Amino acid sequence: RKAFQERAAASSQKEADLYNQAVSLYNRKDYSAALRIAEDLAANANNAEVKAAAASFTKRIRAKMADVAVPVEGIEEAE
Repeated sequence: RKAFQERAAASSQKEADLYNQAVSLYNRKDYSAALRIAEDLAANANNAEVKAAAASFTKRIRAKMADVAVPVEGIEEAE
């Protein structure tokens, strides 16, 4: 039983560390990498808090990615 609890705690810590990595990537504007991690955690995390936070964060990342203007080469903006 104690070994199971220790594995569960280690798993939760790993998931929390991955979530924090996603936040760090987001803050550095690496939205696609942050999204990959957040989506994986939202789908597969064992820790309910991490899973819920990742699902919410996934929505925020997608919204941010939709707001970021993507320049298109060869097209000039009209003045």
